[in-house]
Amino acid sequence: MKKTATILLILFMVTSVFSQVQESDLIGTWSVIKLEINTANLDNIDREHYEPLKKALKESIFEINADKSFTLKIDFKDLEDYVQNVIWSFNKEIAMLTVNDRIGGKNEDEGTIIDFKVYENKGQFLFTALDDLFYLYVKKDNVSTTNPEYAYKTLEIKHGDANEFSDSNLANIWTDANSLNDLAWHAYLEHNDIDVLLKAIKIIERSVALQRNTFNLDTHASLLYKTGNYTKALKKAKEAIESAKNDNIDYSETTKLIDKIIDKL
Repeated sequence: MKKTATILLILFMVTSVFSQVQESDLIGTWSVIKLEINTANLDNIDREHYEPLKKALKESIFEINADKSFTLKIDFKDLEDYVQNVIWSFNKEIAMLTVNDRIGGKNEDEGTIIDFKVYENKGQFLFTALDDLFYLYVKKDNVSTTNPEYAYKTLEIKHGDANEFSDSNLANIWTDANSLNDLAWHAYLEHNDIDVLLKAIKIIERSVALQRNTFNLDTHASLLYKTGNYTKALKKAKEAIESAKNDNIDYSETTKLIDKIIDKL
């Protein structure tokens, strides 16, 4: 990977009409809640970098600050040194966020490091990186939660914590569709215990009831597939794709899920 890496990030909205992004909308800390791969574009990256970068992006944190400083927290040695405490600017006319070298920094070349093309609607964001190779579903961290030790992912409940799926923890996010989806998706990725997975299905059903969208429908389908409920999984996966089509969101990974479900029927 080049030392001065350019990553194009496109944030799609949840409806077919884009909202105009304001500079103030960008300020905050952004966490990745889900990562998907567009395998058709694997040629955009050296294969030796693919798996390490995929893992690093999945756990990355984007900090866009009001003082014009920018940091990407990423555990990837070929990139991390070049995206620490640099500066950003925003071109409102073309909705382009550009990250540049800070004068006097450690970068060898001054100039653009990362470009973001930014779209938004109702707080739902999707970043695509490296010419649409990586699809990063992200959310802005909720710093106003009443219990900052709880909210999973953005407030760092750790996998394997005894209270990870406790009723008291769930009560803190029971009205937050996105946080519920985060936790349910984590269960799908990291847990195989049937009791945990069945609880995750209840969690994602609550998320869908609060705010039905492509992301939680896909999570619901995935959990139903993992627990062997293939007929319902297929129905939910088709609903997720229909939602994605309406919202101009990539649904290639859900299509792959449908293929896996059909193989089981």
